[in-house]
Amino acid sequence: MPQPTPQPPTFEATNGTAQGMKWFKFVIYAQLFLSAAASLLNAFALFTGASYGDSADLVYTFYSGLRAVDILFAIIYVALAGAAIYVRMRLAKFRRDAPSLYLMFLAASLAAQILYAVFVMVVIGISPLDMFDISTVTSTITTVVLIVANKVYFERRAHLFVN
Repeated sequence: MPQPTPQPPTFEATNGTAQGMKWFKFVIYAQLFLSAAASLLNAFALFTGASYGDSADLVYTFYSGLRAVDILFAIIYVALAGAAIYVRMRLAKFRRDAPSLYLMFLAASLAAQILYAVFVMVVIGISPLDMFDISTVTSTITTVVLIVANKVYFERRAHLFVN
């Protein structure tokens, strides 16, 4: 006997007021695809040494451990690209675990950026003040704010993710 098709969720809060879903649609139709593409570009740059321009061989000769760090994080970025698409599909199907997976994906992306900077800092032998400039700190703070804002956003829409 065929099972009935689940009904799409209604976008109403528990108090009966309609909830906006524009951010959700942006996340599933743009942000996660762009995150996957950016992760693949980062992986390509790290695999090929393209981030060092024409002097990649010189950089890898001078800092022998840097090549291993770059390859390790290239693999991590390929995995993050796959995770972005997986999380996108879970969100689009309103799966119960999707919001948690999305928050974990954001945290994993942030962790990868910070860990890469720390590994490079150790291999190259520079101080944290030289490695963690204002743009790195700003990016980290922005990502943390994004995680917190998304946690609140998806908690308010938890009733939608029931599949």
